[in-house]
Amino acid sequence: MDEEPVTGCPISPAGVGLRCQVRLPLKTWRPVLKPGDPMLDTHIPGGGGMTPERCADTMRQALEFFPHYFPDQPFVGFACGSWILNPQLAEIYTPESNMVKWQRELYLYPISSGSRSGVTFVFGTDDIDLQTAPRDTSLRRALLEHLEAGGRLIGSGMFFLNEDFAHYGTQHYLSHWPPSVLDDATELDT
Repeated sequence: MDEEPVTGCPISPAGVGLRCQVRLPLKTWRPVLKPGDPMLDTHIPGGGGMTPERCADTMRQALEFFPHYFPDQPFVGFACGSWILNPQLAEIYTPESNMVKWQRELYLYPISSGSRSGVTFVFGTDDIDLQTAPRDTSLRRALLEHLEAGGRLIGSGMFFLNEDFAHYGTQHYLSHWPPSVLDDATELDT
């Protein structure tokens, strides 16, 4: 007897769920990441300077360091959840920011978050008044304008598989999705 297919809504690498269902037969579908797979939890330090080149170098170093010093603890990739992974940043802030450039290299996915994710990191407190909060940086101005217009600041998760590191810098995950699918992607209500 054939196994039941898996049915669900796809999550695009741009970090949004698609409003459609797909059915994947288990005998032809291969999960690339499943619960319990060991991942390196990625920390994003404050202070800026997170260029795509520095991110790639850090990941490359981890791919060499951990197998050498911890060969008995293999991992399949990198993971993180953060406000910096907000898939709206390309529209809220700027598509050419280092944060957005890094996002394009990753597979983003929705996570549960509040409506002001990142406010504490950007302003030093979560208790800001939109009218009086400092607007001394372009990021602060962009986030405040978004909030004033009724927008939300969400967090997202990401993964990047070791097997795909050879493709870093090519927007590997995004390049495998038809542009029309990514253009039509909408955030699912959570």
